[in-house]
Amino acid sequence: MYLELYLVAIDFMILEGDNLDKLFPSVNFHVAGLKIGGKQGFVLIFSLLVLPTTWFRSLNALAGHAVFPMIYTGMSDRKKFPTVLLSCFIVCTLGYGLMGVVGYLMFGKSLRSQVTLNLPTRNWSSSIAIYTTLINPFTKFALLVTPIAEAIEDSLHVGKNKAVSVTIRTALVVSTTIVALSVPFFAYAVALTGSFLSGTATMLLPCACYLKIRSRTCRKLGFEQVVCLGIIVVGVGVVVVGTCSSLKQIVQSL
Repeated sequence: MYLELYLVAIDFMILEGDNLDKLFPSVNFHVAGLKIGGKQGFVLIFSLLVLPTTWFRSLNALAGHAVFPMIYTGMSDRKKFPTVLLSCFIVCTLGYGLMGVVGYLMFGKSLRSQVTLNLPTRNWSSSIAIYTTLINPFTKFALLVTPIAEAIEDSLHVGKNKAVSVTIRTALVVSTTIVALSVPFFAYAVALTGSFLSGTATMLLPCACYLKIRSRTCRKLGFEQVVCLGIIVVGVGVVVVGTCSSLKQIVQSL
């Protein structure tokens, strides 16, 4: 989970660099006699801006996972919570899928890894969409880094030592910046995150855990066990092929 959060933080940095470079294509930076490209410079600026937000130690209360228990406890009929949860995931999945279809219908084979890169910057509506995309990483970056930092702090028994905590969080931001500058291709980074980590967390682990629990109470191979085994087989194929493909693309682009 922590590795997935780390890679998503890198994705956010690449996302910011790509979209800002789209808005300001002719911008270059000169620091101490060195010329820095626009995309790389924007990534560095983003990392400097979000760095102070990662130093706070009480951001987990703002994370999205807190919504689920609040919804559950606020329902008059809690037995309907699974139905509500399923409906929400179906609507979100349809929304994501519809956006992908619409993006392809609009731009065809010229569709880029981020649809905002295809939008014309001269239209005010496109500018609003791009700027909205830029704001999102600013509000979420610290939430992604905080669980990783807290896990490292717990393993090192840091306690309430603020200096060590700030050092750890700064090191995380620096490392994500270095990786984002080394792999400046949003599609490849997202492909690796989705195929290796998200595929494992959503397809392999739930089915494996379910089979482990069921094996203690039922030794027979029922319909649910067969379905889980099928999902695991398909999931292994997706994870292996997707991971190898994304790693190959990243290596070739370096």
